[in-house]
Formats: sequence, structure tokens, C-alpha cells
Amino acid sequence: EELAGQCCDRAVDGAADARKLIELLAPLRELPDGAARVARALKRARELARETAELLDLARQAAAAGADAELVRAALEAAEEQVASLGEMKAVVAAAAELACCDDAWRARLDEKLAKREANQERYAEFQEREQRAAAPLQFIQLAAAVAAEIEDAFYARKLLARAQALLAEAAPDRNLTCALGITLERNRSDLSGGRLFIEDCGPFEGRVAWGPRIGVTVGADRPWRCYAIGNPHVSGRVRAGSAW
Repeated sequence: EELAGQCCDRAVDGAADARKLIELLAPLRELPDGAARVARALKRARELARETAELLDLARQAAAAGADAELVRAALEAAEEQVASLGEMKAVVAAAAELACCDDAWRARLDEKLAKREANQERYAEFQEREQRAAAPLQFIQLAAAVAAEIEDAFYARKLLARAQALLAEAAPDRNLTCALGITLERNRSDLSGGRLFIEDCGPFEGRVAWGPRIGVTVGADRPWRCYAIGNPHVSGRVRAGSAW
């Protein structure tokens, strides 16, 4: 049994396929500390699962194994995020009802998504094709704006904006943010109070800010015209000393 357990542990650690891990759950249950081994395999499967079908299968297996409710919810939420068709949306709604792990707000959200899918299936197919072709942050931002305007799906739009944000976060520290967002000198002296390019009022900032020298410029580089949030991981480039409050 000890040797079998070691072999299963190695299989879990080295797995590259969520479905293979799900197939391991039955033999893992029969081993000493089976519950702990199953929980470990389920968490690893959650990291590997990408498609709605396998995420739903994972959620069901996790519920059957008596896994932590948060793991079941996480798998179901991930399945919801990966939906790529009307059939998959219906499967998520059915799984949510079957597993009974959704609160009223979540169920209402799923019902709203399903209704939008049923009413706008052709448009969704077009948007998803564009999403698959998108590669740059600006493309995802523009697509999110189109989704919000044309099919009024705030959930899908937020998902696209999250993808744009993730791409920006992955960019090299010295990458020019304006280039990533497609902002060129054609926008110079633009009115920033409205239109396509604007500064959003997100309310009072909770934290400390600093003013320091600008970076990536040759003219006026010594002037303290750069304002940034102290300690924020999204501040690009080397931060030089400046006045802070």
C-alpha cells in the first residue's frame, strides 16, 4: 500500500491532464489517507482543467468526494467563465442546480446569462470568434466595448477586460502602456473629460502617492511630473525618489 501510495502521489504531481487525475480518484480513495490524497488530486485537477466539460466533471467529482465546498464552487465558477456555446451554458445551469452550491444572486446571474445566450446566439458566436483571434490588450478592450454596447452582456465584457488587464500585467516592465492601449500622438491634447479617451473618477484613493522624475523621456526628465501609488506592483520602470504623502 505504501508503494502504491507513492506511485499515485507521483502521478498526481506529474499529471498534465485533468481528466487523468479524475480517473485516479477511485484508486486514491482506497489508499491510506485516501481523503487527503483525493483532495490533493482535486486541487491539482482544478489547476489543469480548462474546458467547461471537464470543469463540470471536476465539480461533480469534488462534491461526490465530499471535498471542500469552496473547491466545488471554484470549479463551477471556472466552468461558467469558460462557456463557449449555448449548450455549455445550459450544462452549467444544470450543474448549478444539481450541486446546490449557488446562492440566489449566482443563480440569477446564470439565468440571465442563459437568457442572453438564447436570444443572441449568432452574435455570441461572432464575438467568440473575434475573442479567439485577439492577442493584444487593445483588441480585448475594444471587443469588451462592443459586447457591452451590442448585446449588453456585462459579465462577458468584464471577462474580456480581465483578459486585457492580465496581458498588461504580463508585459515587460519597460513596455509602453500607451502603445499597448493603442494611444498615439493623434490623441495629443484630447479632451479627457469624455469620449473614447478619458480619465475615470474611481473615488478617493486609499494609500500613499508620490511625485518623482518622469521615465522614458529625454526632455523634462528631471521634472517631478510623474505621480504614482507607492508600493503598487503595477507601477512600471525604476521608481526614483520623490516627494510623498
